[in-house]
Amino acid sequence: MYGDTAWSTSSMYRKLDVLRLWNRLINMDENRLPKIVFYIDYDNHHGWCADVKSLCAELNIGDFYGDMHPDNLETKKKLCYIEQEKWLNDINAQDKLRTYRTFKHSFGRELYVKCYLPRSDRSLIAQLRFGILPLEIERGRFTKACISSTK
Repeated sequence: MYGDTAWSTSSMYRKLDVLRLWNRLINMDENRLPKIVFYIDYDNHHGWCADVKSLCAELNIGDFYGDMHPDNLETKKKLCYIEQEKWLNDINAQDKLRTYRTFKHSFGRELYVKCYLPRSDRSLIAQLRFGILPLEIERGRFTKACISSTK
């Protein structure tokens, strides 16, 4: 579903929000209470700042955390690239998606998502693409297996 709609995952939005808050705290005046609490958390190396540090390690931007620099746009691009690689690995790991892999090679919004179609038509196309449409070939696998196991 993520590949056909080109949606980002909620974990990616969470990581972007963490980096956005980091930027706000770094650029904040030194005498404000949130900045003072931020410095206390940063010095203790636990809590929220530890999460930011592990996120920086995941993205290979450790100097960003250590030098207390604001984030830039490259980090967002890196997060998008990591999400797309994860999507590709996920569809390659699923044996059921072998037909989907034949037609879908890149992460991006598909034409049927962009076009105006009635909801029932969009739903049918999506079910067919994802391999969950209750076709007889799919249902027959289970009923034949049940019949042969009872004999």
